[in-house]
Amino acid sequence: TGYVFATNNIVLPNAKPGLGQIIVKVALPALLFKSVAKIDLTAQFIYPMIFGVVLGKYAVFLIAAAIGAIFDATGGGKRVTKAGLCALFVTQSNDLAIGLPIVQALYPVEAYPENLPNYLVIFATLQVIFITPLCIVLMETGNALDSSNTGNKLSALGIARKVFVSTFTNMLVVMVGLGLLVNVVLLSLDTPFPPLLDRYFTLLGA
Repeated sequence: TGYVFATNNIVLPNAKPGLGQIIVKVALPALLFKSVAKIDLTAQFIYPMIFGVVLGKYAVFLIAAAIGAIFDATGGGKRVTKAGLCALFVTQSNDLAIGLPIVQALYPVEAYPENLPNYLVIFATLQVIFITPLCIVLMETGNALDSSNTGNKLSALGIARKVFVSTFTNMLVVMVGLGLLVNVVLLSLDTPFPPLLDRYFTLLGA
C-alpha cells in the first residue's frame, strides 16, 4: 500500500518525513507496548530456540558492523556510524506489523497451544532490548567522534552521556520497558490488560 501511494503521488513527497516520524515515534512504539504488556509471561517457551535466534542476530550484527567499518573509506567517526547503520539494517525485521497477523492467521492459539505469535513478540522485544541499543551506541559514538574532530570537543564522559541519553530516550526502548513493567504489575495483581487501553493502543499502532 505504501509503495502504491508513494509512486502514484497519493502521499506527497513533503508528507513522507512526517509519516515516517509518526510510524517510528507513535505507531510502532504503541504496537510494541501493547504486545509486550499482553504477552503471557507464565507460558512455557522453547528457550533453546529463543537463545538460537538471539545468538544468530548477534552474529549477523557483528558481521554487518565489521563489513560496514572495513569497507568505509571515510574513516573517523563516520566509519563507526556506518558500522552501526549496517548492523541496524540487517538485524531489523517487521515481525509485529507484518509477521504477527500472518502467524496469528496460520497458527491460531486454539489449534496450536504453543502460542506461536508469542515468539514474534519475544523476538521483537529482545531485538529492541539487546540489539537496537548496540546499533544506536555505535551511531551515536560515531557522531560524537565527528563532533570532536570538528572542534566540538567531548570528553569520554561526555560521549558516554550522549550515547546513554540517545539510547534510553529512544521511543522503542522506552515503550518496551514500560510494556514489561505493566505486564509484571498486572501479573502480580492477577488483572488482565484493560480493554480500553487495548483498543487505544491498537488504534495508535494501526
